[in-house]
Amino acid sequence: MNNIAIVTFNDANNYGAFLQEYALFNYLKKNNCNVNVVNYENEEFLQQYKYANNLLKRKGILNKLKILYDIIFRTDIYKKKIQREHLFEQCKLKEISLTEKVTSGNDLRQSFDYYIAGSDQVWNVNITDHNLFYFLDFVNDNKKKVSYAASFGNNDFSDDDYQIFKKYISCFKKVLVREESGKKMLAEKCGIESDVVLDPTFLLNVNEWYSFSDKSCIDYSLKKYVLVYLVFRSNDIIDAAYEYAKDHQCELILIGCKSVVKRNGFVIKAMNNIGPYEFVHLIRYARAVFSTSFHGTALAINMRVPFFYEIPDEGRRLRLSDLMVKLNVGNRDISRGNIDGDINWDDVSRCLDKNRQISERLLLDSVGILKMDEKCL
Repeated sequence: MNNIAIVTFNDANNYGAFLQEYALFNYLKKNNCNVNVVNYENEEFLQQYKYANNLLKRKGILNKLKILYDIIFRTDIYKKKIQREHLFEQCKLKEISLTEKVTSGNDLRQSFDYYIAGSDQVWNVNITDHNLFYFLDFVNDNKKKVSYAASFGNNDFSDDDYQIFKKYISCFKKVLVREESGKKMLAEKCGIESDVVLDPTFLLNVNEWYSFSDKSCIDYSLKKYVLVYLVFRSNDIIDAAYEYAKDHQCELILIGCKSVVKRNGFVIKAMNNIGPYEFVHLIRYARAVFSTSFHGTALAINMRVPFFYEIPDEGRRLRLSDLMVKLNVGNRDISRGNIDGDINWDDVSRCLDKNRQISERLLLDSVGILKMDEKCL
């Protein structure tokens, strides 16, 4: 049984980061691997994502004042954020095997056969502050280092950044990236060959996500609602969802906005105190999903839920454009207009199954599971 360590954004308590981590961990586990996620405590992510992190540890007087303001004047919002973090931590402890907590690679006492970097934007040095931990700099070159669906984000890098990529990624046994743009950049700027694979959330099938969502502590299976999931504020996506909900006589639920929103007297319910189980549950039973998130869109596709998205950032839009083409979904980007009609889910499923098989084979091969005859199938 292969011992595998996953290095990803373990400290980021947001839905996409956790669910891609959960999916990769569980896929490898069901393929008879002994898997642990490295419990790396990234100070930058603690500041950004761990709202309940000790107030005294917060950097900057402004960050301290923001939390104090919520505690004193917006008690309800503060309580919901704390409740949400608690649900994340409970889910993580229940679903994922973690190593001991480490603050650097030197702290990691366990030894593994394979080390996997990814998924998510672990190689986007602009958001990691050039943290080499995500390039597995602490792993000896005689160990087997691979990546799975590692992303560079928007590819806006300096010559020094390309030197970092070339130095550290060239030591990897196998390089699997999430976007075509990442594959092209590695080849042209660093002379490194790579393959493009699906996001880990696609490694689990629809029934596996249904089983995950069945652990939800809320039940919306009999409700008529449209779900909006925002990772950044977009009035356009809220307006489009409002019109859809009104036309289909649905309730409108919003995740990712601090306050209740109204449109012409139509109240949009904000739900910001839910955990990963509840998040997947709400996507599963929605009549439609409107999102500014890659993972919100990916989960909707996996569970055959009609969806629409808006991604103003060019780099993020490319990620979804790649996915739409790969799965033959058509145009679902509201910012482009001329939205295609009903999705041909049978066609999408065929494309997804084909790409999933390719991604599975590349992943299993990279960690030494496939035999030679299986590689040729």
